[in-house]
Amino acid sequence: QKVLAFCRHWPSFATDIWLEMDQSEHHKPLPLPCFFFDVSTLKVPGDFDHSQFFSPLAQLLGNEMTARLQPALLHTIHALPPSIGFYQIGVMLARHQDRVRLFTLPMKQQEAFEWLDQLKWLTDSPPHKKQKDHALFPVTLDCMVDVDVTQEGTPQKVGFNIGLTEAQLSPFMDHL
Repeated sequence: QKVLAFCRHWPSFATDIWLEMDQSEHHKPLPLPCFFFDVSTLKVPGDFDHSQFFSPLAQLLGNEMTARLQPALLHTIHALPPSIGFYQIGVMLARHQDRVRLFTLPMKQQEAFEWLDQLKWLTDSPPHKKQKDHALFPVTLDCMVDVDVTQEGTPQKVGFNIGLTEAQLSPFMDHL
């Protein structure tokens, strides 16, 4: 129902959606997807119309949950370097309905760590200290970062999504 409501009121800025189905949903009569939509055309962070961002989320999570998440989401959004922006936002309907997942547009590793530092994700204890002091990847790569935002802020799980050219693959694999 939530996904259908979103599609009936498709935001004009969203060029596409992404549905991700979990294995655990396979046997259910009506599987719940993880649902993401494109926000790359919005000027987020920066000066953006909050209703464009939060209205679609309210269709997926409900007004009450969206309102409870809004302060943490705004903090996470405004901590991002203004030149970066977001690629997608979404909800994990099949997993947790108390958080929003944000995917950034590509950024340099250093920018990613500075953002995560602003979010108080990085600490001075291992393994975070090592990540603060050294590059995560052995070659210069841009990465897209995904974070789940709850009412409490950003949980410990953060995803670094990278694309490799053929020339970058060998040094990357050697680093692992």
